[in-house]
Amino acid sequence: MRALLRYLARYFADAFVERVEARAFADEEVSRVLLAPGLGAAGEEAIRRMFPRAELVRLDRAGGLRAARAARPQAAVVPMTGGPLRPRLAALLSGARHKLLMPSPDYIYRLGSRRGPAALAGLAADRLLLWPVGLLRLALSALWMHAAGLARAAARAERAAPPRAVALLRLAPPEVFLRLVEQVRARWPGAELTAVIASPEGETELSPLAGVICSQELSPAALVRSLRALRPEVFILGGGADYVFKPTYWKAAAAALLSGAPVRLQWEAGQEAPGLPLRPAMRAALGRAWGRTWRTSIRPVAQIPARPWMRRRYHRLPTRGPWLVQIGISEACNYRCLMCPFHNPVIDKTHKESEMPRMSYDMFARLLADLKRMGTEAVDICGNGEPLTNPRAMDMIALARSMGFRVKMATNGALLTGSRARRLVDLGVERMHVSINAGTAETYPKMHPGTPPDAFDIIIERLRAMADYADVTGQRRIDVEFSAVLTRLNKGELVQMVEAAHRARATWLMVILMGPVEEQPDLPPAPEDWPQIRRDLAEARKLADRLSLVTNLRELEVTATAAGTRSVYEKMPCYIGHEFCLITGGGDVIFCCHCSEPLGNLHQEDFPTIWKSDRYQEARRQAMALPVTKQSLPDCGCFFACSHVSQNLEVHERLYGKRGLRSLS
Repeated sequence: MRALLRYLARYFADAFVERVEARAFADEEVSRVLLAPGLGAAGEEAIRRMFPRAELVRLDRAGGLRAARAARPQAAVVPMTGGPLRPRLAALLSGARHKLLMPSPDYIYRLGSRRGPAALAGLAADRLLLWPVGLLRLALSALWMHAAGLARAAARAERAAPPRAVALLRLAPPEVFLRLVEQVRARWPGAELTAVIASPEGETELSPLAGVICSQELSPAALVRSLRALRPEVFILGGGADYVFKPTYWKAAAAALLSGAPVRLQWEAGQEAPGLPLRPAMRAALGRAWGRTWRTSIRPVAQIPARPWMRRRYHRLPTRGPWLVQIGISEACNYRCLMCPFHNPVIDKTHKESEMPRMSYDMFARLLADLKRMGTEAVDICGNGEPLTNPRAMDMIALARSMGFRVKMATNGALLTGSRARRLVDLGVERMHVSINAGTAETYPKMHPGTPPDAFDIIIERLRAMADYADVTGQRRIDVEFSAVLTRLNKGELVQMVEAAHRARATWLMVILMGPVEEQPDLPPAPEDWPQIRRDLAEARKLADRLSLVTNLRELEVTATAAGTRSVYEKMPCYIGHEFCLITGGGDVIFCCHCSEPLGNLHQEDFPTIWKSDRYQEARRQAMALPVTKQSLPDCGCFFACSHVSQNLEVHERLYGKRGLRSLS
C-alpha cells in the first residue's frame, strides 16, 4: 500500500514539473541565480550558459532559509537528487521567480503548474483518466505476447541472424547513451542505427547514426508512424528502469511495443550487453517498486529532537532486545587476510581451521526464538569467520527468513557459487556485505595471501550475475555492500574501490581504517599518508555521488586522521549497546564487533539473561560515558576505527536534532 501511495504521489507531483530549454529564458531579466549544493562543475557551467549575464550565488551546505532569502535571487537551481536536504529546500523557498530542477546538465525542469485552460484540461485527463488505461494496455499486451509465444520467437530470431535496423530510445543522459550506441555498433556492425530522443541536446554527437528522431515536436500518433516506418528489427530502451512507475518510462515502453519491432530490449548504464528483454525488465521495474528496501540506518526515526524521556531510555536497562544482531555461525575461514585479527598468517600460524567452532543448527534455532520474543527485527549472518564454511549455512538463512527476520549476511565472496547466489535471491536476503579490501586485481592477492590472481574479477562477475538473476526473475536485488579495510597496501585505490563497487552493481561502500597492530607495524597507514588519503577520499566521494553509491566516505573524511574516531566519541556517547549485539560461532555474546571481551556465553545462559545482566549494563554505562571519561571500553577499538559511527550519529540526531550534530564539529 505504501508503494502504491508513493507512486500516486509521484505521478500527480509530476504535473507540477515542466521540461524547459535554455532558450526559454532568453528574454528574462535574471541578474542573480542561487545555486544549491550538489550541482557539480558541469551543472554550474550549464547554468552559466543559460544565464550568461547573471551573478551566481552558491548556497553553503549549512545554509538555511535566511541565507537563501538574503541573496534575493531571481532564479534558484536545485539538483534533482543528491546534496543536503536543508539548503535544497531553502533554495526552493527563497522567493525566486524561477525554480529550476536539474537531474543532469542536459535536462532542466521548471517547478510550477502548466498554464492555460487547455493545458490544465489535458493534464487532468492524463492524470485522472489515461494512466489506468495505459497500464491496462501494457498488461494486456504483455499477457498476449506471453500466450502467443512471441517473446520466445523474437529471442530465437535475434539469435538466428543480426538485425538490419535498430532503434534506440534515449532515456539516459547523452554521454551515457553514447556508450550504448558503441555497444550496439560492436555487436551488430552492419545494422542501421536510429536514435529517438526527446529534445535536441546531444543530437550533434549522434550525427553519424542513420537517423535521429526528435519527439519534442511530434504528436504521439506521428511518433508511432515514424517508428513503424523505420521497420526496426530491434528496439532498445537506453536507460530509464530507475524511473520505475513514472509515466516517462511507461510511455517509452508503449512506444517500443507499438514500433512493430519483434525484439525489444532494456539497457542500463552498467550493462556490458545491449540489454535484457523488455518484458522481464518491466517486471523487474515493477518488482523494485513494490519490493521493500533495506533501511539505511540502524532504526528509521523521525528527524526531530526527541523528548527527554526518550533520551533517558539509553541510560536505563533496555525493555526490548537489540534491533540488529550479528550471528557468527562459523569461526572458520577459507581466507588468510592480512588485516584480520583472527585468521592472519602473520599473527597466528598455529591454529587449524578444521578445529574452529561452528554454531549448531539447534543453537541457532533457539537463539532466533529468543530474539523473536524480544522484538529483534534483523539478523546479520556474520562473525569472525566465513559463514558459508558452515555446512548448514543456507538452511540457517532459510530458517531466519521463515521466522520473519530481515536477513543480512557477510562473506568474502569466494564460496558464493551461482546456485547459492540464486537461492539467496529467492530467499529474500536483503543485504550482502562483501569484504573486498582492494580496488584492483593486482592488490587483491596482496591483501588476501594465497588467493588466485583472478579471484577479484571472479567475485565481481558473480555479484553482477546475482543482480542479473534478480532482474530477469523480477525479484528484488540483494543490496550489496562492499567493505574495505584501509591499509598502506590499498590506500591509493579509493577511487578504484568505488569503480569496482559500481561494476559489481553494489549499492554501498564502507571503508574502515586499519588500527595499529603490534605484529604488523608497517600495515596501517602512516601519519604522513593522511593528507593524500583525505584528498583521495574527497575524489572518491564525488565519484560515488555521481554513481549513486551510498558510502561512509563523508564520515571518514572527519575521522581519517591519526586520532581516528576519538574526536567523535570525546563529544558523543555510544548508543550501540541498546541497538546491536554480536554473537560468535562459539556462543560468546560480545558488546560490538570492535570489542573482544565476551559478556556471556550461550552454552551457559540464554540470551535474554545475558542481555539484561549487570555486566552488560555496565558496558552500556561505560559507552554512554565516553564523552566524560575519555576512556574506551576495555578491549574495544572505540577511539580508532569504529564502524558504528554513522548509526550513532543518527541516534544522536534523533535525540538532539541538527543542533546536536553541529555541536560535534
